[in-house]
Amino acid sequence: MSIRLSRLYIYPVKSCAGIRLAQAAVGTAGLAGDRRWMLVDAAGRFMTQRQWPAMALVQPALEPGRLRVRAPGMPALEVAPPGPPAAAARVKVWNDTAAARDCGDAAARWFGEFLGTSCRLFEIHPEADRLASPARVRAWSERHGELAPGLGERHAFGFADGFPVLVIGQASLDALNGRLEQGGHAPVGMERFRPNLVVEGLEPHDEDHAAMLVAGSVRLPLVKPCARCAIPDIDPATARRGEQPGRTLAAYRATPDGVMFGQNAVVQAPPGAVLREGDPVGVEWAF
Repeated sequence: MSIRLSRLYIYPVKSCAGIRLAQAAVGTAGLAGDRRWMLVDAAGRFMTQRQWPAMALVQPALEPGRLRVRAPGMPALEVAPPGPPAAAARVKVWNDTAAARDCGDAAARWFGEFLGTSCRLFEIHPEADRLASPARVRAWSERHGELAPGLGERHAFGFADGFPVLVIGQASLDALNGRLEQGGHAPVGMERFRPNLVVEGLEPHDEDHAAMLVAGSVRLPLVKPCARCAIPDIDPATARRGEQPGRTLAAYRATPDGVMFGQNAVVQAPPGAVLREGDPVGVEWAF
């Protein structure tokens, strides 16, 4: 079976619902429009489904020049980009800080009403310089640098947890669903794991053994396995929290560094690069 990109996703608002795309521009920051907005609570902490599972029910859409969001029982909200005078604020994502722009009181009221807590929506600042771990990129280059000459260590991106792109093989999910069904549990969809790129044609967890994926002119060095949190246990259709698939996944994918599923990537691509569903994918193995 040939290896190809079977699905592309972006998540414009961190931890809210995703959007499946037929094609997407791609660059150092990952897929265009991915995790460009983020909610911050009254204490200054970034918000995710880990504490606010109802975020899964917020459905974003990208329209020319603005973000539009919907949620059950709420009117649609249009969020225009902050104007040039908007002052840069510093927001924190895990141990990083990034420059961002406050999206205003109307957005704050909308999200606060839906989630039942005081919060504000921020957009990543055009001049933000939040970097994927230079140490991880450097370590990859020391092992595989000949595969991506000139990769460099500076890969600025938005509000994703740690890296600009998450890749998961479809066969890895199929294998997990086989185990879930054997245990009497319902299978789950790929949306639980919030990938950007789904790759079809690999064997289960083959992505663990790949150094890099290549799709046309786009190179995707796989620099770090993805340690999973509790978000996959939240049903994206209902926002209800359960124990699966996390418990089943932990039974066979636990490592000293966490329960691993998928690979984090950085991007090497020329200006104007585009990824499309169905693109053939080459694999450079790490063996």
